[in-house]
Amino acid sequence: MTGRGEFDVIRAIRAAAAAGEGVVVGIGDDCAVLRGDADSDILLTTDLLLEGRHFRADAAPEDIGWKSLAVSVSDIAAMGGRPRHAVVAVALRREHTGEFADRLTRGLLDCAARYDCALVGGDTNATEGPLVVCVTLTGTVPRGGAVLRSGARPGDAICVTGALGGSLAGRHLRPVPRVAEAAALVAGGAVHAMIDVSDGLSSDLGHIARESGVAAEVWADRVPVHPDAVAASHAGGRTPLEHALHDALHHLDDVERGLAQLRP
Repeated sequence: MTGRGEFDVIRAIRAAAAAGEGVVVGIGDDCAVLRGDADSDILLTTDLLLEGRHFRADAAPEDIGWKSLAVSVSDIAAMGGRPRHAVVAVALRREHTGEFADRLTRGLLDCAARYDCALVGGDTNATEGPLVVCVTLTGTVPRGGAVLRSGARPGDAICVTGALGGSLAGRHLRPVPRVAEAAALVAGGAVHAMIDVSDGLSSDLGHIARESGVAAEVWADRVPVHPDAVAASHAGGRTPLEHALHDALHHLDDVERGLAQLRP
């Protein structure tokens, strides 16, 4: 895997993996979709967060816990589903036991309560390296109703549920998954494709374009820019629009992926 980026690795795994029995949608979307009962399908997603990559060592433990679950809740929302059950695996250094672990758990449970999902198990281990938190989350969606990245059509409008940019100012620690908004959009019946934009609009819109076999055109003056993106532009050499297009929720390094990715 040397020399390949994250998404190249995912594409290689996707090409090699065989679809199992009961798999409706496998690798390549925000969640896997598994056949459930007569009325619903099961959504399954996992996210691994690493100290120094997704949060700094001095981040509040409650914020680490919240973010660790919220990013997976957001994946469920992006499929039009509802989160249900979570398991959490944590690798803790010696100084992370006791109060730190209690506060991290509090952040996880606060997020679980906010989005009506249950923390049902997990695993802990000791490490001499960075703190690691891995959340696996299930959700449900009406049978056949999962909204995929591959459904976009020519002429569709590109919409977001809030202002963009400014994750480097700290917004990345308390993401707000759009569960209710996604459910309302799906109920309206006019949504063909959805995606979580935690890797930045330019990157994630590129995923929709590629999976759907379409191109995307973004009008710069219509991109909703968060005030934190404006503040970030004052501290660096990028414009507020560049922050709104490229800031990644997941990664502390400000990953910049060009709008060229919006072409299939």
